[in-house]
Formats: sequence, C-alpha cells, structure tokens
Amino acid sequence: LVEGSWYAQDKDLGKTKFLLKTPSVVPQIFNLKLPPEKTAIFSPGELLDAKLTPEGDKLWSFNLSPATAHQLTIASPTSTVLSKKLPRTSQSTSYHLETSGVTIVTQFVLEASSTESELRFSLPEETQIVSASVDQVASDWETLSGELNKSVLLLRRPPSSQPQQIEVKCFARLKTDGSWTLPRLRPLNVSWTEGTTSLLVAPELEVRSLVPTDAALQHIVGLTVESGEVYRLQEWSNHSFLVLDVVHRQSQLQVRMATAATWEPQYLSARTGLSLSGSGSGIFQVEAEIAAGWSLDSIETIPQGTLQEWHTYQKGDREILRIQLSRPLAAKDPLKLFVKANASKAEISNSVKVGQLKILRILQADVKRELLLLANRQGEQKELHDRLIAVGINKDDLPEEEAALLQDVTKGVLVDITGMDD
Repeated sequence: LVEGSWYAQDKDLGKTKFLLKTPSVVPQIFNLKLPPEKTAIFSPGELLDAKLTPEGDKLWSFNLSPATAHQLTIASPTSTVLSKKLPRTSQSTSYHLETSGVTIVTQFVLEASSTESELRFSLPEETQIVSASVDQVASDWETLSGELNKSVLLLRRPPSSQPQQIEVKCFARLKTDGSWTLPRLRPLNVSWTEGTTSLLVAPELEVRSLVPTDAALQHIVGLTVESGEVYRLQEWSNHSFLVLDVVHRQSQLQVRMATAATWEPQYLSARTGLSLSGSGSGIFQVEAEIAAGWSLDSIETIPQGTLQEWHTYQKGDREILRIQLSRPLAAKDPLKLFVKANASKAEISNSVKVGQLKILRILQADVKRELLLLANRQGEQKELHDRLIAVGINKDDLPEEEAALLQDVTKGVLVDITGMDD
C-alpha cells in the first residue's frame, strides 16, 4: 500500500486534470475505476489494461514510472464536441423469470430535444435480442463489436419533436446454480435521469436472495400462486445491478403443528405452533391457507431473526399467508414458528367444525401430525363429537418436540386431528 496525494490541477469542459505525487518506489501499479464513457490518460505512466467490470464500470490499470509526479486526465465524450448535448433518458427494466429462461423488457423514454438518429447500448453477454421498437413501431437494429470485444446494440430511430419511447426485448438463460448478476441493457452516451426495476418470478421458482447495488428494494407484491410474485426496486444510477440467487421450488417441507383455540367472552383466540423441517434443496419460503373468519395478529420464530418477512394475498376467495425465511429449513434442526390469530363470534359460532379451527393449512407440505387443544373461559361445557372423543390424548404423553408447540397452554381438551377437515 502506497500513500500519496493528488489534487485538481485545472478543469475545462469535459476534462479534469489531477497532479499525483507518490514516493519513489518501483514498481507501482495504479488502478482507477471510472464510468464506461470516461477516458483516463496517465502521463508519464504506461497503460497496462482497460477492461469493463461486471458492474458495468471500466477499470484502468497503469504502470507508474520512477518519476514522483504524474498527471492524470479524466476526459468525457463531450470534451471532443463541445456543442453536442447528451440526450436525457429514463429507464425501466422488467425481468420475467421462468424455468425456460429470463425475458427482459427494457424501456427508455428519450427527451424531445435529442437529435441523435442512432442510439447505442452495451449488450450483456449471453443475451439475445428479440425485438426493438420506437413508439411501438419496429425499429432497425444491429449488434456491433465495441471496446474490449464487448457487444453493442445499435438502434436507429426516426427524428421527432416529441419524447420517444424505446423498447428492447431480450432473452437470457436462467441460472439456478448459485448467485449471478442479472443482465442489464445500459444506454451509452446519454444523460441517465432515473430508473426502476421489477422482477416477476414464476411460482415454480424460489428466490433465495436478492442483493441490489445502487438500488433499493421498495416492496414485494404477493400475487396468486399461478402468477408468482413481484419485486420492485428503485435505481440510483445507471451503474446499478442486481445479484440474484434463485432455485427450482421443491415440495420437501415436513410439518408438525398444534393449535390451542380458546373461547373468550367476546371472541375466539388461537395460537398455532409449527415445527418446520426440510430436506433436499433449501426451502426459504412457506405458504399456508388461512381459515375463513380468522385474522392474524403476529408471527414469531425460534430461533429469533429467522423470519425475514411475511404477508398475505388473495387467491380467489381464499387468503394465503406467505412466509419468507432468512435461512433454509433443515432436516436435523427444525424451525419453530408461532402464529397468533383471533376471530369474532359473528364469524365463528359456538357450534363449530374442526376445519374452522385449523387456522392454517400448509401448502405443498407433508403434515406429519396436527393437534388441537380446546380451552374455554366462558364457564359452560363444550360438547365434543364422538369422533373427537375417540382421538383424545393426554398432553403428558406427547413427545417433547410436539408438547413444546403448545407452550404454556395446559388446560383444555387435546385431540389429534391429523387428516380431519370437517
């Protein structure tokens, strides 16, 4: 590590010059990361390499000379043609992730003052252009070889006195073998103003992690299982990118659960404890149908911090709970999850079926055992159907793992309702 000092020597339109003073130590390598449209000149240093980074920046590497003073000049494209004004554009990118691949639709809105008849975009590797249009009319385009053999998309557009909407549709291969950077079309020689990104993930896929750089995750929109789910992000710069880890969803979830339902004077309260374990590919997401008439109050996990977020969405006339975990479920270390809920007497009467007290029905899971404990604080005795009397059990006879799901609830009638729905 060599410490030095540098300061701006002078600046004109499109150029900034710095004087860099370093100790007399050789050899020395000077690395500089700049936006791709910038050019670096380092005198009297020797240029070793200039390559694009995965983030879309350009990394310049220079070999310093024995001299202690070097002049660094950073030039912009506008420095060659001072009268040329870069067009302003906003960008929105939509990714549709399916098992067959990734469809990428990128839209640019170009301001009316731009007179450029040709636009250029950096084209990510392993990305195929499907179509391009200007104001919903098919446009001529071709791919060229740019700097460092990187592909460039050249798109031609007609002159217009109004803002134009440019849309480019691409296709890329889906990667499910680890984290990877989503391919992104980047406009060249423009003044980028703002950008948004949305991800539509098919229900056959499961997002393990999504890490944005120079962007922020705004919210997750829960859709029907048939459609998947949507992530929306706000971008801060033209150099933003997203690192994604997605796998094929597999039904290897195993569940043991116990619900303690209590009749209060004015309402019913319930607490469902679940022991969740998984085998095979990691499971980060759990879904359950919420029984009609019940409202969820809270969700907690043991160990704490395992719950990343939860939300509900409608699927027809059913309400679905979706739980996102921060770590995958394991076979040897089950996760305990506790859900509190309530229901009014108007929704669930004193004469109730077992199915109405099954607060959650875990989807795509193997339910090993399901218990129901009926407690009463109203004073009157509840009458049980003969089928429930026949499956009554003693809490003291439960395995320690299942007894822990009832926590401190000890009074009431405990029955085994595994497989019962009515």
